[in-house]
Amino acid sequence: MESAQDASNRRAHRRIPSSELPEQTLIRIPERPAISLVDLSSGGALLEMPFQLLPESRITLELFTSAERIDVPFQLLRCYVSHLKNGVRYHAAGAFDRELKLPGALAVELTPPVDPLVATLESFLRNSQATSHGSHGFTELLAWVLSELRRGQPASVVSRQVKTQLVRLFPSLSIGPASLAVFRETPNAARFFGFDFRSARALSAADRRFLRASAQLLSLIHKIAEPATVHAPDSPRKVEYVTSSLVVHSAADWQTFAKTAR
Repeated sequence: MESAQDASNRRAHRRIPSSELPEQTLIRIPERPAISLVDLSSGGALLEMPFQLLPESRITLELFTSAERIDVPFQLLRCYVSHLKNGVRYHAAGAFDRELKLPGALAVELTPPVDPLVATLESFLRNSQATSHGSHGFTELLAWVLSELRRGQPASVVSRQVKTQLVRLFPSLSIGPASLAVFRETPNAARFFGFDFRSARALSAADRRFLRASAQLLSLIHKIAEPATVHAPDSPRKVEYVTSSLVVHSAADWQTFAKTAR
């Protein structure tokens, strides 16, 4: 039976349908009837074939490209009837024993695009975990955000969930976009990275460090979730985010949150 880890590893690799692969890409099982690719990734493949294989079968696939032939050890995870047109046809899904190093055009096709937001947050998380100055609670929040983004959760949804989590941590907290009005900071209110935070109780120095870090996290997410729009001169003016007096440009700068309080 396929484990949860096996499934997670397969999902971690981008699957390319056969229609997007170069025409010269072919696959076969030696001394067996012809098979075809449904999709391919560097971690496994989904095959269509006129015969059935037993689950957990181990075979060697021959993958042909325009440049070379690659022999790939393959373990079957499941095999099921896909359709009955012109005889019984099966779909067989399985994983390669090791990540496939693909040549040329195939390697380019199977390299997943880098999400700039995820890459930035991964850098912040690594630095947060490597230093003793980071806030444990914020590191957990950042790790959770990364997990949601990696599994495809829309940035706008993640942003709402972060705000919900902050209100759970600070029950009387309200969060809103920074207004154009002059802001006066009080023991119960603070403005960071385009967000106004107001609480029924006084915010401690530790609270402010945490909220400042969380505000920049939200501002980074919002750059993806809510791209800037241009309004005509006679259209209603959209409230713009007001930049905090402390702008973090790197993971090292982020860590100063733990040392500085407003």
